Amino acid sequence: MKGIQAGVFLMLITFSCAAQSVSFQVQKLLVEGRVQDQKGEFSKAEESFRLALYVDSTNVAVRIALGILYHKCDRYEKALMELNTALQYDIQNADAHFVRANIYTDMGMLSFALSDYSQAIAEKPTMLDAYLNRGFLYSEMSLFENAINDFSIAIQIDRDAAVAHYSFMRVQGVLVLEKNCSYAGNQSANDIRASMVFNTFCF
Repeated sequence: MKGIQAGVFLMLITFSCAAQSVSFQVQKLLVEGRVQDQKGEFSKAEESFRLALYVDSTNVAVRIALGILYHKCDRYEKALMELNTALQYDIQNADAHFVRANIYTDMGMLSFALSDYSQAIAEKPTMLDAYLNRGFLYSEMSLFENAINDFSIAIQIDRDAAVAHYSFMRVQGVLVLEKNCSYAGNQSANDIRASMVFNTFCF
């Protein structure tokens, strides 16, 4: 009996070591892919991510990274496929919902994007970029009251980061933000959220 228990124990140790080895290999390939992506070496990055998925096809972080890469290269259908698969493995993953929302936004599928931003926020209520991006989307849809609400929450989460992001978008010439500021200015006397947004962003 003791021999059987020892055998089972050794099997468990072996399995644990093998799992750790796979995890380390996937993480190594994931980091390599991200570095290559940042350098603009997209083909190499794709190869690294694909090798990681060959080792572990269920790794959500790798599928998100690959989806971001495809999105960056305007390969929207492939990007969506990776994000959809990631969410099959982890439906509550806020990052996957956020990235998929960005893809839907660029594809002009605004209602799908709105749903995913909202889901990302539901899963991670302090996700600054989700509030900002959903706010920009609301502005595009002329739902300025909703946009004001999201921007005001973003300010409360991290004012400096929110200002930097908002300012960058204005520099990029996102004209709808001018309309948002106009709305916030008109509402600021009676709405503390609108006042906060106007005084923070509209300068």
